[in-house]
Amino acid sequence: MEFDVWIEEHDRNLVHDLFGVDYLDYNKVYVEKHKKMICEGVTFHYKHSYACDAENISSWMIITMEIGREVALPIALGVISNFIYDKLKDRKNQRIAINNQIVQLDAKQIEQAILTNYIPTKEEEKEE
Repeated sequence: MEFDVWIEEHDRNLVHDLFGVDYLDYNKVYVEKHKKMICEGVTFHYKHSYACDAENISSWMIITMEIGREVALPIALGVISNFIYDKLKDRKNQRIAINNQIVQLDAKQIEQAILTNYIPTKEEEKEE
């Protein structure tokens, strides 16, 4: 199962914080669509971003979440939201927008923002 999550952030360090790459490797992330395994069966990879160099205009990063068949959706969403929270919790900005929904930097709120915007594919609907 795959789905995209849009994350809005005013801080330019989002790629570094989520993927653990140095500033010098940013182009590598963009070109290679960097992938990161959070745990067995749950990965995310950089898909695209929209950035503006103007002050007070936020940037958007699109991350594709991949959840293996062996992992239940509630468990995967918990792992993903806790990972995002752990990587961003020490930032000065205490709010983040996920899929156009502004939430506090809290694992449960991040999970809820991802879940409320999750739309199953036709294949996933058939499996249920």
